[in-house]
Amino acid sequence: MAQLILTGAEKGRRGRIMGERVADRAAYEKKVQQHRDEIAKESDLLFDKYDTAQRGFLEENQLHQLLTEATEGKGPNPGELQEVLGFYGANVFNEQGQVSKMQLRKALLEWRYHVIRRDDPGTGCGAGCQIQ
Repeated sequence: MAQLILTGAEKGRRGRIMGERVADRAAYEKKVQQHRDEIAKESDLLFDKYDTAQRGFLEENQLHQLLTEATEGKGPNPGELQEVLGFYGANVFNEQGQVSKMQLRKALLEWRYHVIRRDDPGTGCGAGCQIQ
C-alpha cells in the first residue's frame, strides 16, 4: 500500500485547513447549542401556556394549537402531525396520546423543519410537499 508523503508546504496547508475546520466545527456546535437552548426556552413557555389544566401533558389538539402558534399559523393539516412526527422518528406521544414538556422540544423542532421544507419554495419541496 502506497504511503502519502507530504512536503513541508503541504503539511502547513493541511494544518491550516484542519485548524479552520476545527474552528468552524466549534462555531457550528456553539450555534447548534444556542438553537437548542432557544427551542427549549420557547417550548417551555408555550407548554406552560397550553397546559391549562397543569397536568404536565398536552393532548394532541393542544399540541396542534401550540405548533400552529409557534410557526405563525402554519399548523398541521389533518393527519399530518402524526405522519411528520412518526416519519422523523420523533415519537413524542405517550400511550395515552399525550406529549410531555421534554417531548415537546423534539416535536417543535421537527415541526419547524418540516414547515420549512413544506412551505419554502427554496427548499425544492414546495407547498404540496409530501413525505416520501
